[in-house]
Amino acid sequence: MQLAVGMAVFAGGGYWLDRRRGGGVAFTLAGIGLGLFYGGYEVWKVVRELNAKANGKSKHGS
Repeated sequence: MQLAVGMAVFAGGGYWLDRRRGGGVAFTLAGIGLGLFYGGYEVWKVVRELNAKANGKSKHGS
């Protein structure tokens, strides 16, 4: 869900900026790129947490 919301927010924001500035697609493409970067970051956080659990560690010290 976070991936979809992040992509929608960044791409939607880029689209809004493009329409506000009179057309083009530069901000939309930049928003999509930021959305993909954010999605990769979210996946990295999940993988890191799963690795910590597999090694018997957790972020909260238990």
